[in-house]
Amino acid sequence: MRNFLEQTLRSYFPLIAGVLLFIILWGGCLAGFWWKPLTETTLSFFGTIVTVSPLTQSIVSPLLYVISAYLLFRTIGEFQLFSTRTHFPTGLFFALVAGASFLLPLRAGSICLPIMMIAAYMLMTTYQQHDSISEYVIAFALVSLASILFPKWLLLVPFFLIGGGLLQSLTPRTFMAALIGLIIPYWISAGMLFLCDDISSFVVPFQQLIQFDAIKYQSLTLNEITAGALLLLIAVPGIVLFPSTLFAIKEKARVCYQFLLLVFVAVFILALLQPTLFADLFPLLMTIATLFVTNMLLSGKSRLGGVYLLMLIIFYLVYISQPLWEPLKPF
Repeated sequence: MRNFLEQTLRSYFPLIAGVLLFIILWGGCLAGFWWKPLTETTLSFFGTIVTVSPLTQSIVSPLLYVISAYLLFRTIGEFQLFSTRTHFPTGLFFALVAGASFLLPLRAGSICLPIMMIAAYMLMTTYQQHDSISEYVIAFALVSLASILFPKWLLLVPFFLIGGGLLQSLTPRTFMAALIGLIIPYWISAGMLFLCDDISSFVVPFQQLIQFDAIKYQSLTLNEITAGALLLLIAVPGIVLFPSTLFAIKEKARVCYQFLLLVFVAVFILALLQPTLFADLFPLLMTIATLFVTNMLLSGKSRLGGVYLLMLIIFYLVYISQPLWEPLKPF
């Protein structure tokens, strides 16, 4: 059973299956055969509401997740996050996205996902490099850029700085570089708003940053609830067993995992406290969770890996078949 599991994880099958699920389920959504058809949605920039047509969403949303999957693949290879070559996390990423119908409409979280992934990538490249000024400027400028669309990302700035400490690259110079990076997107935005005679809108992201809604889990849709349950099923075992897998990964990868774990915990707590933001936080959470569960399965420490994978498949089938059983729910 263990040999079969290892062969499956190291083969192209998870990637092929994930991509096919992504194409079939999201293609069915766009064609109107699965879930509800897309409608117009809105995005906010400094208080300005931009309407996005269904056609634009049907092109941009899938493209954003394809780009994010590629960034995930590059990150895994660059930092050697696993002891062996595997396409399981990328395939699992596509599979999770395929079943989340709430991600198909163009959202701030979907647009910010590749931006935040590049920001984390740039910060992780600074491992034991005390002169990585440009990397810090770029990483924190990207976090700041993402916060223009989704201001709550600014809450991750302290955790990125702690991550810099874990990566042994945070110095007074790189700290100042991080501050400069945070300022640049807002400085440019302030100039553009001044030219447009709308400088009063500059404070809108900061107002949204400190605005917190009441904790109401009733606002979650059934698809978001099942996605959250699947996220827990994936993330919790991988994170709990992470300390037992440290022997199998290199020191640099180990520190990168610690940084990603820090980000995951911070974002997960925010999702618990602000369930209305779950749909925008879920993409980053599931991306990090795929890494930890893959590390757990590849480590060989869990003898029940095959049983766990079978449970995961069964729950996933329930997850993607929601349009069939949702009308039967008793609530």
